[in-house]
Amino acid sequence: MGLNQRYHLIGFDGYEGEEHFWGIWANHVYTVRIAGGKFELYQKLLKLVQGKEYFVKTTNADGMFERSGFPKEKIFTVQGDHCTLQCKTPCCDDVIDFIPIVMEMVKHTDPITQKLTDKTLIPKCSHCGGEMTFNLRAGDNFVEAPFMKQQPVFKNFLKKAEQTHGKLLLLEFGVGMSTPVHIRYLFDDIVSKYTSDILLARVNPQKKLASCSEYIKDKSVCFDATSFQTLNWMEKYLNDESNESNESNESGSPS
Repeated sequence: MGLNQRYHLIGFDGYEGEEHFWGIWANHVYTVRIAGGKFELYQKLLKLVQGKEYFVKTTNADGMFERSGFPKEKIFTVQGDHCTLQCKTPCCDDVIDFIPIVMEMVKHTDPITQKLTDKTLIPKCSHCGGEMTFNLRAGDNFVEAPFMKQQPVFKNFLKKAEQTHGKLLLLEFGVGMSTPVHIRYLFDDIVSKYTSDILLARVNPQKKLASCSEYIKDKSVCFDATSFQTLNWMEKYLNDESNESNESNESGSPS
């Protein structure tokens, strides 16, 4: 097929029929969305925000946050999710759970050709009988309604933080320029308009992407490092600060 990275599947159209398409994608979704369990990087982040008011907006469709312990009600997955399917047309806003279908498909996929051996497993829309596709923001046919329910929750989180004059830290990890409107440009806008204490921490291992706009430079800090490195630094800083506080309290305690 000429593919050597999973990312190359996006936009690829060289499949040898439906059986080939669903066989390859079932394996892909099983690997990146279902298998693997919790992930250390995400658990580190979860540990850092425990006991604090927080909310997650992500353009990733791999469910890493939810799989690593973040509550679903605190996640806004704006680009969709690999584990849901929609009508390809679409004829409606309904989506279905792809996970049980994947679990059957991987059992009936030829390991050499990667073709599905049981055509009855190929999903069809229950409303119009047409083809189904992944519920991902990949074109004008994206059914976004199931995910946009979290948009007002995200907005209320920001509104509450500002109304209570709370300090707000925007942590941005690895956002590039493929879809910057959903997080990168949005965070710039939030920082420029926020009236209370706010700080944007932009993290990206590519130095040219670890940069902030001139008009928010006094409210932002950039790290040209990996997310893992940055979380380790944050964890160490918080631990050192906690230890200093404890030592200060002990030294000031009456004997």
